[in-house]
Amino acid sequence: MKGFPIHGTTILKKREGEPQNGESSRDEKSKEVTDYFSEYLKSDLFKRRATKLHGEDWESVRDEKLNRLLDTKIQWTDAERFKEIVNLPKEKASMRDLLEAQDLQSKYRVRSDQPTKGTIYLNEGEAETYQDIDNLSYNPMSSMIANEYSHALGAMSRRLKLPYGMTKEERDMTKIKKGDFSYVDTDLPDHDLSEVEIKSDIDSTRFELWKAGLYNFDKDFKFDQSHIDYIKDNPDKFFRSGSLKKQFDDSQLIDMMNIFTSNEGKNKAMV
Repeated sequence: MKGFPIHGTTILKKREGEPQNGESSRDEKSKEVTDYFSEYLKSDLFKRRATKLHGEDWESVRDEKLNRLLDTKIQWTDAERFKEIVNLPKEKASMRDLLEAQDLQSKYRVRSDQPTKGTIYLNEGEAETYQDIDNLSYNPMSSMIANEYSHALGAMSRRLKLPYGMTKEERDMTKIKKGDFSYVDTDLPDHDLSEVEIKSDIDSTRFELWKAGLYNFDKDFKFDQSHIDYIKDNPDKFFRSGSLKKQFDDSQLIDMMNIFTSNEGKNKAMV
């Protein structure tokens, strides 16, 4: 998920007529995301990808990831308290407030001795905050859930030795930035530069393209320049594309999004 928003700059807008958050809304958003990943894992597209990587063991890969979907728990943290802290003037926000807000943020957490069974923590106030500061035309809660499920399904630290986590090829691709990118001058937090966050941001962006009707799980599906153009023309519809565009050029983004779909060369790969 994103680095913490800047104190004293976010005044949340009141949206008249919007439905109040509740259990049904939460359940619907969570189900949309788990159904999305479940459909993909059961698709011919996944079978093709996994067979290229794991041969006859592809079904074990699928079953492992489907089990993670079932085993991952969701907890909701205090949205009103998060918004209260974010809206504090900078001079009144204490270190204790900052740490509390960070604790309330959306995240995926797992015990090192049980790396395949974790909990996603979600905060609706954080979703509203990012909708405002990023000028999004939608509430990004579903995209945030997809981002965290990406971690649950494999975008995690190598130290956890997670079965079927990110491959070396995937990790290597995140390290090759576009020509004019500067680690010194970037305004992105270190959090956004990590390989596991780049992977989860790619997953969030693909989920949003799926919601837009521009991505499906047909066996031979591939992303191309038209998808990148759509993202550029509609920045208000994409939660995490801004960070990706700052780090990678168009061809790199296409390669990274097709790292799961290409049949050729360096791009054949990871599930």
